[in-house]
Amino acid sequence: MSGRLRKALLLGLGLPALIVSAILVAAPQGKWKGTIAKEGEVTVIENPQEPLYKTPVLELTEDLSLGGPDAQGEYAFSQIRHFAVDDSGAIYVLDYKDAHIKVFDASGKYLRTIGRKGQGPGEIEAPRSVSINRDAGELAVIQTSRRMSFFKLDGTFLRHLSFKEIW
Repeated sequence: MSGRLRKALLLGLGLPALIVSAILVAAPQGKWKGTIAKEGEVTVIENPQEPLYKTPVLELTEDLSLGGPDAQGEYAFSQIRHFAVDDSGAIYVLDYKDAHIKVFDASGKYLRTIGRKGQGPGEIEAPRSVSINRDAGELAVIQTSRRMSFFKLDGTFLRHLSFKEIW
């Protein structure tokens, strides 16, 4: 995969994680052959059987695949909830069920796991999403347990921020 991740989409929730690129294909502008008619207060639009564009307008090309039904070890996921990509192209995949973040380089090689299930320092409970603060070089994990945990991008735990008093 190139150093710059093109428009990425992660498909998950128990399925293999796929990183795909969306490529818009230039299609010549044709003349629409449908009809528009007013029937009382209703506007009726009829489209022809033949499509306006005969070639695909959008194509998806797989750049990278992580996990899958036969994946084992660090490449297996329980329930993917969210992901983030840093400036180097590293991919941070939040696994809700296992309550941790697996980190992969831009080519898909496993690097490390951040956090573990629990309520103590450096532990994660019911994670919802991850976010990267590029300026601070930090990873934030928002949890339904009304707190946010912060880690360095290398996985070092920094701090928790509780929202119990706010919510």
